[in-house]
Amino acid sequence: MMFFGSKKNDEDGGFLNGDLAKALLNAISDAVLVYDEEFRFWFVNDVALDLFEVSREEVLAQRFSLENAKNFKSKAMAQVVFPSLAPTVNRKSQPGVFPQIVEIILESPEKDLIVTTNQILDKEGKLRGFVKIIKDKTREEGLLKAKSDFIAVAAHQLRTPTTALNWSLENLMKESVPPQVAEGLKIASQTSHILLKTINDLLNAFQLEEGKFGFDFAEVDLVVFLNRILVDAENIAKSFEVKIYFDKGGLIEAKIMGDEKRLALAFTNIIDNAIKYNIKNGNVTLRLAKIDQGYEVKVEDTGVGIPEEDLNKVFSKFYRGENVVKFSTDGTGLGLFLTKNIVEKHGGTVRVSSILNRGTTFIVDLPTNGPGNN
Repeated sequence: MMFFGSKKNDEDGGFLNGDLAKALLNAISDAVLVYDEEFRFWFVNDVALDLFEVSREEVLAQRFSLENAKNFKSKAMAQVVFPSLAPTVNRKSQPGVFPQIVEIILESPEKDLIVTTNQILDKEGKLRGFVKIIKDKTREEGLLKAKSDFIAVAAHQLRTPTTALNWSLENLMKESVPPQVAEGLKIASQTSHILLKTINDLLNAFQLEEGKFGFDFAEVDLVVFLNRILVDAENIAKSFEVKIYFDKGGLIEAKIMGDEKRLALAFTNIIDNAIKYNIKNGNVTLRLAKIDQGYEVKVEDTGVGIPEEDLNKVFSKFYRGENVVKFSTDGTGLGLFLTKNIVEKHGGTVRVSSILNRGTTFIVDLPTNGPGNN
């Protein structure tokens, strides 16, 4: 990294090219420290001042050493400048190779910092100093938790009235009304169902990450269970002009230990996608088979497919492929994230294969005896 100064700015060692560079560094959301090869500080951005609870006057023009740093007002800042003073340091990069990246865990105040140090070179390549960028993981995690808490509260508050709205619209659709009104009610009902699914997905994802997504394991017969899931999916399949088939593989029963409610959510997410992203007059086929220590469920469709470069992303939170977004605007990108986590909580696995414009197959393997009992 290089900062080239002009003759007008030699008071800062030529590191910072005037007010513009300082303004840019102050705009960064991470803390920034700039000092020369003798540990004299030339720049500290506002985020760093807040993080280390120091004033600019207390830092600038000071020359740090390992000895006087120990007595500096901010122990946290001293430990960032000299990581050997920190109680816990985890190296994230090779020694002697820049940028240097370390994780510094402080005890007082309790903070988890990722510190990236880079060299500052002049035009001739001579070392002039260093710049440190400090990412406060503790603060970021706090902000993420606050955001998640807000989403959870908002979703919880919205779920009850949205459920009531769904119920009211469904009842109105049963009434004898003019065709224009019936069409309006249909659109309103579809929109309301999408909103309710979005709210439920957000709540489920929050509860899953907070460890509040409980599981109640009991005996589940996959033959009966999957047949019921497909019956429930018939209405959406008809609206998309898609046919559903169930190949039981000759099995009369297929019993596992599982949480039927959670498994219903996992398989519904896969089947709904297979229907929504299918072609007109396309097919969705479920195939059940016995495997070692459990059962395998394949969900095959004849739909738009998933690009090869997206296959390793489909289970990521909030991810939606470009071709899927073009095909359908609704969806949270949380369905398959939830599916993967639910299946894994059952001790199972889920994987996907696809050919673009030919179709996609999801394969779910579930152990007979539930998680940790095989």
